[in-house]
Amino acid sequence: MELSKAVFRLDNVKMGVPVGANRCRFDEKPLEKALKDVIREIIGDENAPMADPYDQNPEVSCPVFVVATEGQDASSREKLFRSYGFDKDRCPIWQAARATSAAPSYFPPTWVEVPAPGGWYIDGGLKRNNPSEVALLEAKRYWKAKRVMIVSIGTGVQKTADFIGNPKPPKKRKSSDEQTDTETESQPDNSMQPKKGSFGGVKQRFKRAASKANAATSYFPSTSGVAQYSRIPGGLVTLKRFAAELVKLSTESEDTHRNMWERAHSHDESQQFPYYRFNVPAGMDEIGLEEWKDMIKMAALTRGYLRTPLVEKEMERCAESVANPWSFEST
Repeated sequence: MELSKAVFRLDNVKMGVPVGANRCRFDEKPLEKALKDVIREIIGDENAPMADPYDQNPEVSCPVFVVATEGQDASSREKLFRSYGFDKDRCPIWQAARATSAAPSYFPPTWVEVPAPGGWYIDGGLKRNNPSEVALLEAKRYWKAKRVMIVSIGTGVQKTADFIGNPKPPKKRKSSDEQTDTETESQPDNSMQPKKGSFGGVKQRFKRAASKANAATSYFPSTSGVAQYSRIPGGLVTLKRFAAELVKLSTESEDTHRNMWERAHSHDESQQFPYYRFNVPAGMDEIGLEEWKDMIKMAALTRGYLRTPLVEKEMERCAESVANPWSFEST
């Protein structure tokens, strides 16, 4: 708990918007220190490399990879920092950990020196928030296995991304004959109204336009000591909404889950494999990445989910598969 408190200490944030030199909510230094402390305690060297020197010995080694995204070429394939194989990474473990956790606006990108000339990396969740498919490919590549087993643990089902809100449907259009009759019957008497070119008409139209503009541009409340944002154009508000919804899409995990389920239950029996997915269906989406104080609530939601009969049964099946891998490896 104290470690989380140190890592997630807000750093130069006003009204929820990062304004510090690193343009992020949190300072990366406490996180890096925490990572180094744990690695030094377990391995003895805080700069121990990601590459496992015993990766060819299954009795003492456990192949591990973490996913990151190229900070300056996010459109390329995800970057895997591996502890195994011919192309295992020799950068420090703490740098790989920083790379895979550098969520934009939360922690700044991290610099990884090896291999030369080095590069900047950000959170792998932007491309592979659910890395099940990557794990499947890696397992078959590393073990040359025909059949594998995948256990996927989610962080909670999130709300649906909504780009347009709840607009009213368009009104039914009238036919040309009905429209002409209606216009004739409802034509107002303009004898007492200002002419189009008069000052009165211009003034009324200006008031209406100003009223609409004020309604669309008021967004952030006034706060002393902070720049005033009381006149942000409506277009920027729309862009902010789109940005929030795009984050939901970029971290969407359920699509990957559906794809994995279909592959695991393929019509071709030779392509099938045991696949288990555990994910709390509700409540977790309201807890932010930095809200470590809600760990008790997360635990309660998880316990409630695990006590449901269907999940209990699925967990028993999963445990049996883990304990008896020969049951699916030999088929």
